[in-house]
Amino acid sequence: MRGKVCHNPRMAREHKTPKSKKDGNVWQNEKSGRWEWEVALTRRDGTQYRKHGSRATEKDALDSRDKAFAEFNKTEGANARGWTIKTWTEHCLAEIWPNEIAETTIDTYRHWLNSRVIPIIGGVRIDDANVPQLQKFFNKVKADTSKEVAERVQTALSSAFTRAMEQGLIVVNPCRSVKLRDPNVIENEDEDEGKRILTRDESDTLMLAAKGTSMHMPVILGLKMGLRFGECSGLEWKHVDFDQKVVRIRQQHQNVRGKGLTLRPPKTKAGRRDVPIPASQMAAMLAARDEAASKGIKWVCHRNGTPYSSQNGSVYFKEVALLAGFAEADGKTVPTHHDLRSTFLTYLANHADGGKGIKPHILMRIAGHSKLETTLKFYIRATDDDVHHAMSCIE
Repeated sequence: MRGKVCHNPRMAREHKTPKSKKDGNVWQNEKSGRWEWEVALTRRDGTQYRKHGSRATEKDALDSRDKAFAEFNKTEGANARGWTIKTWTEHCLAEIWPNEIAETTIDTYRHWLNSRVIPIIGGVRIDDANVPQLQKFFNKVKADTSKEVAERVQTALSSAFTRAMEQGLIVVNPCRSVKLRDPNVIENEDEDEGKRILTRDESDTLMLAAKGTSMHMPVILGLKMGLRFGECSGLEWKHVDFDQKVVRIRQQHQNVRGKGLTLRPPKTKAGRRDVPIPASQMAAMLAARDEAASKGIKWVCHRNGTPYSSQNGSVYFKEVALLAGFAEADGKTVPTHHDLRSTFLTYLANHADGGKGIKPHILMRIAGHSKLETTLKFYIRATDDDVHHAMSCIE
């Protein structure tokens, strides 16, 4: 195997292949708890290049593995044979990204790379790719589809180029200098055009419309506790602790191509959290629990006992939103379930605790975000009422 990390467990030493071995060349030692790593490659002259070690954390082991891989590539590996965009992105999909990012993200990257990138520029060497060439490519993708599609394709390809930089194959990532702005359109700096923050009256109307439908619990969990729809769909009654009065987020449902609706743990450590149940919603949740128990249903959010996918959840949520009186004809977008999460966090930030608002670091923990800027930039808004109230304070 030339110029490529060996991920075949059979090529490693037998005494270093425990059952918990992860992805072939980074795994956790069941006895010591330390993370082992190994790189086994063949040089062009047929001799073996092998390095291995032990680190305290998985991240440190992955870093050591990648450094060894980069060292090999500088003299013997990928540069010598010449990675193309096609072979490198395929390598990322098969060997690098599974160690780093969620399966659903990899699935998205695979879709855009295979459908938009590889058929057009797959034969270009990664060390030959340049900004003018990629700018022309992305301009065409944008013209043929939309700016949104071009941005998604750019994200996937840029991620692959970043990995190539980390491994010493290229000096810069040319994707980062590609611009997709439209000079005739005012850019939305928050990248969330269409987000709708519900007023108190709109929230109450939606809650009333959802009552008695299969969307009742998803609306409560989104509007009153800030849960993502995937977290709602993956929530089981065993995760609702009525004694401690908390909902424990330990898993979520995601749609994976070829696998359908799949349970996954939260993407980040911060996503694994306990969210207190508001006193105002305790009775409704107890009633829903008792009804589900009488029918032998383990899911908190379901339709006829089957948990929602993001697709059918969006359809049924829109039906309830329209029933509540939301319509595109009013010049505003029909709210989505994710808008309930934004509404919840905005209310806590601007109006909770007698108008004082909740401190940002507490909001971040409730939301399950790893970074405070994510909470502040994408989920908290000043509504028109907030602005008018602020200006009314001027003497």
